[in-house]
Amino acid sequence: MSAIVFRLPLVIISILLAAVVVTISAQGPASQNLLQVKTIYVAPMRGGMNHYLTTELVQWGKFHITLDPHQADALLSDSTKVDIEAIMNDPKKLQKAFSTRGTLFIIDLKTGQVIWGVYKKPSEPFIMGGDKSNPELAHDMIAALRKDLAPQK
Repeated sequence: MSAIVFRLPLVIISILLAAVVVTISAQGPASQNLLQVKTIYVAPMRGGMNHYLTTELVQWGKFHITLDPHQADALLSDSTKVDIEAIMNDPKKLQKAFSTRGTLFIIDLKTGQVIWGVYKKPSEPFIMGGDKSNPELAHDMIAALRKDLAPQK
């Protein structure tokens, strides 16, 4: 009898968590703000990652990619710690406090809000047997964006 009493709260919590997960997935992964993005400015990134990401985006053809942040709806960056005002004044002097290989964010340039993000685990360094290159990592990250923007069935 006491085992049932202890398990009942766990069952109730499990049911509530399942309801929350169903609600989140029913909303779909793409926010309304992300669906409104038409033009993206790709911020400079370590290791030339911005070039690989730009190539993937251009091949996809979903967004216009601009070299002028004033023409963009959103910023693609490997960090959330970006100074949007500095980007608008002089994009060549972009200063980022921190970035992590494998992270990618889309930031609304009007509001400064992160409207999409992904982390794809990069492989171990080459010396430790890893072999995932920046082009492969860029492909994986844009594939995640494509999946999140795919029409929900």
